Amino acid sequence: MRTLALLPLLDEGLATAAVCAYAALDAPPAALIDRLTAAACTDDGTLLHNFKHLNSMVVQFERSPLPDRWDFLAQAARFLAWYRGVSTSVHQRATAAR
Repeated sequence: MRTLALLPLLDEGLATAAVCAYAALDAPPAALIDRLTAAACTDDGTLLHNFKHLNSMVVQFERSPLPDRWDFLAQAARFLAWYRGVSTSVHQRATAAR
């Protein structure tokens, strides 16, 4: 889906807008959650902080019966766009030291 292609960008506004556009299409959330998960897994140097944050947002999204539940995924995308890939050097050094 075209809107999913915007998520890897390091631009919080575009990532948030992409999720809102995806939600407006009433598309099933699984593909979006998969894409967000892939982005979350790019930061492997901070004890999977991105993944933990995303997991919390997905749980809240899935449990919420309200129409604005997509806000949880929009906020997750915003956080990931801002934070993803920021600190991978720690993992790279640890891997090299093995």
